Amino acid sequence: TNEAYLACNRGKSYALYFAKGGEVGLDLRKARGLFLLRWIDLRTGELTSEQSITGEKMVTIRAPGKSHWLAVITRR
Repeated sequence: TNEAYLACNRGKSYALYFAKGGEVGLDLRKARGLFLLRWIDLRTGELTSEQSITGEKMVTIRAPGKSHWLAVITRR
């Protein structure tokens, strides 16, 4: 419970906030195509390198650490 908080424009862009790290499932079954995932470390403001995510399935989004992280997922 309360692992992450989501704001989205379904099929186009998603923002997941993790307050203490962790992981959640993101339903992209109705979202076709490729998406790019970047993490923002909210303590430092630093961005991680891009990762590709394929739509049309459930995906697991796992924070890279146990503190405040923001996952930014956009359609490619």
